[in-house]
Amino acid sequence: MTSFEASLTAQDTLVVKKLVDKFFGQIVRGEAYKSADMLYECVRDKGINHYVPLSNEAKDKALEVLELIPIKNYELQYMKFEAFNKNELGVKLIIDEGQDAITEKSVDMIICPLYLTGAWVLSMHK
Repeated sequence: MTSFEASLTAQDTLVVKKLVDKFFGQIVRGEAYKSADMLYECVRDKGINHYVPLSNEAKDKALEVLELIPIKNYELQYMKFEAFNKNELGVKLIIDEGQDAITEKSVDMIICPLYLTGAWVLSMHK
């Protein structure tokens, strides 16, 4: 267990879960542009990584990905925390709920929460 993992509380897990619910809930409701506005990216400047909201160009690319799959619902499969910038959430994106687990159509996606200056944000990149 890393020191970052040891520093996390149940409140952190709850905040990240709510963030994921907001992110994917907006996509399900056809508001992927709002979800794209929530994303951050890593920008390297003079050898130092900075995490900033997506640029307009990156936001457009993210929106293309988010709108590509007709998501009907989603399920958070797992949370893995390691460092402020090295975390992942496994999410099952349900395209067609089907009659049961066998006929359900879904795709898996990983989204990466970042802990920046005391707040959780999301990134689509590790």
